[in-house]
Amino acid sequence: MPRKKPSPPRPSEPSGGARSAARYSALSFQLAASVGLGFFLGHWLDGRVGNAKPYWAAGLAFLFLALGLYQLFRELLKK
Repeated sequence: MPRKKPSPPRPSEPSGGARSAARYSALSFQLAASVGLGFFLGHWLDGRVGNAKPYWAAGLAFLFLALGLYQLFRELLKK
């Protein structure tokens, strides 16, 4: 009778600490990306409008920061 090949080991589920670390690091990258997106979108708008000072860049960076913080706190308060 032919022998069965042993099946490869299945990846185990990450432990609670690893899962929490992954969740929090993803949230921090999401916040940084939203602020960066707001800044670069505002920078582009400043160039299109011809502003000498970065009004759109600052305004949208702060708006996206506020929205990102709102999302961050919603995720942190979730069970």
